[in-house]
Amino acid sequence: MTPAEDELAANIRRQRALAGLTLRVVADACDVRLETVHRWETGARRPSAIDVAHLARALRCSVTKLLPGRDALDASRGVPVRPSLGVGQ
Repeated sequence: MTPAEDELAANIRRQRALAGLTLRVVADACDVRLETVHRWETGARRPSAIDVAHLARALRCSVTKLLPGRDALDASRGVPVRPSLGVGQ
């Protein structure tokens, strides 16, 4: 698993905890199995781009809160760094 994939999984876990939702509630809202959400949170599977959009809606957060590297800054240029994640691959 790449660092970006680790960060995506951690962001999903963090946002679910902040929303106070169970795996079951998120799974139902995303129309997937509970095991699928668990795999996304552990990094065993990567959600597709459409799944990330469904997750953001279910977790009541923006997609950018889920994607890795969104808060990192390139110190030399002061612009957001957006590493390639390969979502859905």
